[in-house]
Amino acid sequence: MIGVLQMDHQLTRLSKRLSFVLRHHPDKIGIKLDRYGRVDLQTLITKFNQHFGTPISEKIIRKIMRESDKQRYAIE
Repeated sequence: MIGVLQMDHQLTRLSKRLSFVLRHHPDKIGIKLDRYGRVDLQTLITKFNQHFGTPISEKIIRKIMRESDKQRYAIE
């Protein structure tokens, strides 16, 4: 049970960091969004992992997307 709670907390933290970067400060990790607010997924993952201590992956991003009721992210 503790592992599940920790994972939920960790996913929430990662989701908030993604939102902070993508919606407010992409420059903080050295990415530039296109005019539609998009960035290459692998570039995002690489730059995010270089900047933050908790690594992220496409699998984790997809899990955040599935579990979020806000539906803020899309992968095209």
